[in-house]
Amino acid sequence: MSGWTTTCPGSRHHTASSKALSLVVKAKLEAVEAGISTVEREFLADVLLADGSTVGAWAAPQLALVYERGVTPALLPGVSGRG
Repeated sequence: MSGWTTTCPGSRHHTASSKALSLVVKAKLEAVEAGISTVEREFLADVLLADGSTVGAWAAPQLALVYERGVTPALLPGVSGRG
């Protein structure tokens, strides 16, 4: 396998990306293990929705609108949360 990674075009980029991803995941899991965070908090953006998109991809434009308009919409339409 090492022969493949050294001769494949862009292999240095692939190796660096893989290492960076590994470090990020390890750091998130360490934070969870230490009680600093939760699995849900660390990986929520990567959860897949029914249409195959991620929560992060869905939320990004929603958050942009919130900041642009300065108003947070009801997270559950029809539920006031005041009861």
